[in-house]
Amino acid sequence: MHLAASDVFRKIDGIDKKPLLKKYHLKEPFILYVGGLDYRKNVLNLLKAVVLIREKDGFPYQLVIIGKDVSRKNMPEALEIKGFIAKENLWSNVKLIDFVTGDELIKFYNLAKIFVFPSLYEGYGLPVLEAMQCGTPVACSNILSVKEVAGDAALYFDPDTTENMSKEINTLINNVDLREELRKKGLQQAKKFSWKKAADVAYDSFKR
Repeated sequence: MHLAASDVFRKIDGIDKKPLLKKYHLKEPFILYVGGLDYRKNVLNLLKAVVLIREKDGFPYQLVIIGKDVSRKNMPEALEIKGFIAKENLWSNVKLIDFVTGDELIKFYNLAKIFVFPSLYEGYGLPVLEAMQCGTPVACSNILSVKEVAGDAALYFDPDTTENMSKEINTLINNVDLREELRKKGLQQAKKFSWKKAADVAYDSFKR
């Protein structure tokens, strides 16, 4: 499968971040996840990884989770996630946001310290590409569909193992040189994907 992220997702210098931080009551630095809360997205394991990081080294960050499932009151996965946050006293470290505008999402990607994508299964993993286009260092699952998108431009972890997930996320949070390396690689990797290329691939498949 060959898809692309919209070219509105891009690196922006000199963002006025104060209005965004004030509107959503955010503190910096923060790490970002964008997507659903269903079980295949593996958000509960991401939260468990955060707990492990906090226990080992402290966690002076916010994990910002953006997705429409956040506001679903009867979704079992959402209820389980919120229950876990309460049980582990994580509300000071986790921010759940159900909707942001397109312009705000671009700013979230740009301002995030890292982007984390812990899925157990994905058809494609478009948010990884969006993050890379914004110059955001990525830590993500080592599943095939995501690796096809991220190539060598991400730090991978085993999504089934919270210990490994926490280790790799913590490594990327604390390693400035690695973040800069992946930021540059991500911008280059993202250039391999475009809607023109997607259309060409689709057209070639029809000709066969």
